[in-house]
Amino acid sequence: MLRRKLLFLGLLLAGLMVISLMTSAQTRVPPSTPTSPWPASLLGKVEPDLLKQLAQSQKPVRFLAYLEDTLPNLPSASNRLKSTAVRATIVEILQTRAALTQQEFAPLIETLSSQGHILSYSTLWLPNAFVITGDLEALKALASEPGIKRLRLDHQIHIGESPLSAVHHPLSEIPWNISKIEADRAWNAFGITGQGVVVANIDTGVDWLHPALQTSYRGYNPKGLPQHEGNWFDATGQGALYPVDGHGHGTHTMGTILGQGGIGVAPGARWIAVRAFNTQGVGYESWIHSAFQWILAPDGDPALAPDVVNNSWGSQEPASEIFRPDIQALRAAGIVPVFSAGNNGPNPGTISSPASLPEAFAVGATDSDDEVADFSGRGPSPWGQVKPDVVAPGVSIYSALPGGTYGLMSGTSMATPHATGLAALLLQADPTLTITETEEVIRHTAVPIGEEVPNNGAGWGRIDACQAVLAVTAAGFISGTLQSTGGNPIPWGNVKAVPSEGGTAVIASVDKNGHYVLALPPGLYDVTASAFAYQPQTLTRVKVVTGSSTIVNFSLSPYPTGTLRGYILEAGTGKPLSATVEVLNTPVTTTAAFSTGLYSLALPTGSYTLVVKSPGHRIGRARNISVTAGEVSTQDFSLPTAPSILLVDSGAWYYNSQIEYFQDALEALDYLYDFTRIKHPEADIPISTTLMAYDIVIWSSPQDSPGYIGAWDSLASYLDAGGRLLLTGQDVAFWDGGGAPISLLRSFSNT
Repeated sequence: MLRRKLLFLGLLLAGLMVISLMTSAQTRVPPSTPTSPWPASLLGKVEPDLLKQLAQSQKPVRFLAYLEDTLPNLPSASNRLKSTAVRATIVEILQTRAALTQQEFAPLIETLSSQGHILSYSTLWLPNAFVITGDLEALKALASEPGIKRLRLDHQIHIGESPLSAVHHPLSEIPWNISKIEADRAWNAFGITGQGVVVANIDTGVDWLHPALQTSYRGYNPKGLPQHEGNWFDATGQGALYPVDGHGHGTHTMGTILGQGGIGVAPGARWIAVRAFNTQGVGYESWIHSAFQWILAPDGDPALAPDVVNNSWGSQEPASEIFRPDIQALRAAGIVPVFSAGNNGPNPGTISSPASLPEAFAVGATDSDDEVADFSGRGPSPWGQVKPDVVAPGVSIYSALPGGTYGLMSGTSMATPHATGLAALLLQADPTLTITETEEVIRHTAVPIGEEVPNNGAGWGRIDACQAVLAVTAAGFISGTLQSTGGNPIPWGNVKAVPSEGGTAVIASVDKNGHYVLALPPGLYDVTASAFAYQPQTLTRVKVVTGSSTIVNFSLSPYPTGTLRGYILEAGTGKPLSATVEVLNTPVTTTAAFSTGLYSLALPTGSYTLVVKSPGHRIGRARNISVTAGEVSTQDFSLPTAPSILLVDSGAWYYNSQIEYFQDALEALDYLYDFTRIKHPEADIPISTTLMAYDIVIWSSPQDSPGYIGAWDSLASYLDAGGRLLLTGQDVAFWDGGGAPISLLRSFSNT
């Protein structure tokens, strides 16, 4: 709101300055003379920011002269299979229109150039415009031309995210965000990876030599020199002849779209790219216009246009329509335009543009708990539409960084590539989908977030790749139950289906009642049910038919078991303890009797690791405990006493948690602890009675402080009662220096 007020004030001052100039001119020259520099009829087409900058600086600036406000009537590609000819027609229409109208102004521009009023200029056919570096006299002359509709400063647009951390090796497992949207299930269940689909991003560039991205680059040639023409464009004027990224943002977003090694949603797709933002993350509107123009016809060839374009950027003016004709042209050409909602949340109406436009598919950000990130831009749009359309993971997203490294970044910029990758999956699954159908599938298969759907925080919900692909794939189902031979449900098993002729396994877990469902393409499958302590069972050549469910129930026989038992006592006193006993890597757990400390477990033959936990005591561990069927094995535990510990993570509410360092240290020393996160400061701050239940409180405030979030009163009461506090953070003294309550300062003597 403050930014809007400042912008309004700036526009008001600019307008007053123009009025002052006009008044001054009218004082010196009679109003009827033709030398008045700004007739009132011309002022409406000149942006105040442009006039202000030229009037104040008296130096040439870069601006855009638009010859059209809207697009002509364009044909529309019904789907990507029929898009090539339509794209060629669209490009021809736009180029012909631009050539005819721009030639009318060629003599004027050449004259202004020869007089030194225009230093340089270039042309665009999407949109129909001149990009001019000129002075105030050039602006006056162009504004007087009826065929020029608008004159606008070449504004900057900033990309602000930066890496939270960087590492030099890939992960050994699928990142949480890919699993959260179940992209890996779509790969495994349907073999859909985005193959045959081309995706572009308009960003800070891409490190094409990154091992997670190189072979997916459309210009990559494993047998010879790469082909960068038609696959890469540097709109910043820096002249990079091949894909590079001096910032990191573009490499990260492309990694999430289709990176190898599990980091990308559509690892089978190919990519091309435009750099429209420089190494500082700054782009200009003219650069972005030229980027859209290139996307529609890479190196002048519409046949090379991508199927989807990712736009992890936006301006802070929700009502801006500056790129609306560009997006309309891309949609007509069958190119799916995906945009980030911006990081100006959480207030209503903070959606960025172009994401706010009706033609843009907007994506907001969620965290690992499926909560909309505080920073994520919200709707409604200035046109009254619900925005964003959907949300996707955007907090601490692991992806590629330049130089072959990997790292974490947060923002709606990181959420958007998930939806872009999902669009690629859908276009492989059904190439006949239109843009509208693709968007509708993504919306209506999303996991709802919020009581009312759609809403202006999460749109239709968090995207679900598996459900979306399932919705457009000729799928059938295998479903049923797992139970023991005694008729009891087995709630911890899984069912695996492998194509009978060979292929990738698809695995489904059973629910608490032993039920399972597998969604699969039609065909024959070998299906195996397995569960801990039970003998697996396989049924071969189970037939899956499109649109129907094949019922397959399993009755599993238990393995013979032995008994593992023992006593859990307190070290030093021999007092029996009530404790939980967990058998690692199994679903088996039990509780020792309070009166005796005795526990007993039935386990099949094998070697096991036990973990024992009792409040107020160190954790007990026993490894390589052998159990033999039909025999009794014994393992006793003697647990030393320990202080009760509470870990408080205050970094959660601004997505910069550092609590894992304390967790790792305590677990390595076998200390038991409870854990709480302050994700919503207005509701999650522990009250003093909660804190007083613990001997020690470890409070992590990486960049804030307890005082900053209003927690000092609770901590003061805790310390006054004799509690012990370990408080860590970078800015605690900064935020609370001199401002802490007297009772708290006095209580520090207790620590």
